[in-house]
Amino acid sequence: MNRKWNITALTTLVLILNACSSTTYVSQTATKEFRTDGQRSEWTGRFQIPDGEKFALGLSHDKNYLYVAISSIDQDFKRQLAIGGLNLWLDVKGGKRQNLGIKFEGIIPREKRSGASRRRQRDAKQDRDRRFDLPEVFNGDLTLIVSDTKAGKSLGPADLLASANSIDETLFIEYQIPLAMLGEEFKMEKLGLGLESSIERPALVGGRSGVMSSGGQRGGRSGGMGGGQRGGGRPGGFPGSGRDQNDIEVWTKVKFPH
Repeated sequence: MNRKWNITALTTLVLILNACSSTTYVSQTATKEFRTDGQRSEWTGRFQIPDGEKFALGLSHDKNYLYVAISSIDQDFKRQLAIGGLNLWLDVKGGKRQNLGIKFEGIIPREKRSGASRRRQRDAKQDRDRRFDLPEVFNGDLTLIVSDTKAGKSLGPADLLASANSIDETLFIEYQIPLAMLGEEFKMEKLGLGLESSIERPALVGGRSGVMSSGGQRGGRSGGMGGGQRGGGRPGGFPGSGRDQNDIEVWTKVKFPH
């Protein structure tokens, strides 16, 4: 399909495609202009693409905050986050522990994702091609929930922020994460950063779609977390999912300059 890209979209496309591919990222010192406002201007030259992925990742820091930015022009990636939300894992030991996570929820309620009907299956092709109205889905501040294995789940501190926008079909999300939230173990030397998005899909039982039991494998994922690798995706049958849509599991190592 031919699309007319304006200057903003072309600039963002070049920025993402010119980013290098890596599983290790050296965080750059943030400038005074950094604001968590969903704007891209201060992120020029700060993106890398995790190996094999369809989004660009940027990281910067100052003495108080870690700044994380995610940008993508890939429709499947944007659809995945719109439905499955995104969990950002932070391992202060530089590994892949899921002890501290920051999550925003997808837009489709859980009860509407399970129990796919024959009508959904019949209309699957049309649904796969349906585009979300991204300016409405990703526009403004995101509500964040902190998952801490010691403290349980809670809304984040007041200075934990995330903002997003989608202009010219380009998704942009940025976070401001207070370093104090990472605890005394964090020494500003290394950090394990994981991005995870999963969708609960109906399992096929006897040729029919049924809801997966609580003992079923979530999202049809196989294997553990792997740096720059995705988990296996199970075909979905709910509106807008895409039959071959894969869940996202990506880890990268962040190093901080001395």
